[in-house]
Amino acid sequence: MIKMHGTILELVTLDMGNLTFSKNCEITYPEKVPIKDGFEGYKAEVHDIGTGVISKDGDRFVIDAEIYDEYVDIIDKYENICDGRVPVGGHYIQIESDKKHGVRIINKAHLHYIACTIQSANEELYLTRVGQKESKIKRYRKKPVVVEAIRLNSYAEEGIRNVLEFMGQTVNSDYITQEKFSEYCSMCMQGGGLLINTLEGKIKASIGDYIIRGVNGEYYPCKPDIFRKTYEPVEEE
Repeated sequence: MIKMHGTILELVTLDMGNLTFSKNCEITYPEKVPIKDGFEGYKAEVHDIGTGVISKDGDRFVIDAEIYDEYVDIIDKYENICDGRVPVGGHYIQIESDKKHGVRIINKAHLHYIACTIQSANEELYLTRVGQKESKIKRYRKKPVVVEAIRLNSYAEEGIRNVLEFMGQTVNSDYITQEKFSEYCSMCMQGGGLLINTLEGKIKASIGDYIIRGVNGEYYPCKPDIFRKTYEPVEEE
């Protein structure tokens, strides 16, 4: 078992989806919360990779988690991409909420499970390893993999268009018509990001983020500081 610890929910914090949990929000959850390698419905196959026990710490909900040994490679993948962390998000059901000034305020919800993701709705929601015995520590070198990427420089039409075309989603197509394009760009600006379809579901890319095309043709956003630590330009021959 791999032991991990981290924050899975912060109350009164606005996330990237214009959603927040009220200070007095009533949150219920199982005694042992399942941990999955992604959100159901966004991946072809989702696995239960561990369980965790949740406790409340002020306005935060934290988890002490155990990951099954056979899924260590999944944790390694997220840590390699996300600078040693495993971003997480919660799948909530039985939700009761209000909406004020365009913000959805959750007043009651049941946490169904925790999902690992490449980018959480709140950058403070992630797991890290704890209690690692020195005898089990090994050193690894990341395989040299060349990827293609583009940077989201602005929410103006040219900036959005460049990213969409990079992902094969031209403006003059069924994906989005020219007539609706200006409105779409305004929605990205007001919503605080461009939604990217990743293997873990829709994740927002903000100004300055890189959108990476992986080795299997998948797309995912990456924060600039993590991108600079992980990648370097390839000299063209």
